Amino acid sequence: MIKEVSAGVVVFKDDLVLIIKHKNGHIDFPKGHVEGDETLEETATREVFEETGINCRIDSEEKYKITYSPKDG
Repeated sequence: MIKEVSAGVVVFKDDLVLIIKHKNGHIDFPKGHVEGDETLEETATREVFEETGINCRIDSEEKYKITYSPKDG
């Protein structure tokens, strides 16, 4: 089994929350795979910028871990 690590954030501004609608219609928060020796925080902020063009900063120490195994295909 291939094991991958991703990181993302929930981006807030005032009373708005950022979500992304991908080309295939999937809606999600910005996230992506850790590259090289990045920290989870570096990955998360890089992914927000790559997917939206928005520079953000992480303003909380709160973290959640989600583990799942997607179905083949």
